[in-house]
Amino acid sequence: MFIKVMVDFNDMPKTLLPYALILNPGLPMHVQQLLIKQEAERRAQQQQQQQQQQPQPG
Repeated sequence: MFIKVMVDFNDMPKTLLPYALILNPGLPMHVQQLLIKQEAERRAQQQQQQQQQQPQPG
C-alpha cells in the first residue's frame, strides 16, 4: 500500500524545514503556522544579536 502526500511549504526558508517537520501534525494548522512564525522571529532576533556582538573591523 502506498500513501501519496503533497506538501506545500509556502516559500518557507530551508533552515526552518526541520523545525516544521517535527511539529505535532495533530495540532490545528493555525497553531502550527503560529509556532513556525514564532520560531522564525526567534531565529532572526538571535542572528541579529550575534551580528551586533561581532567586533567591527576598523
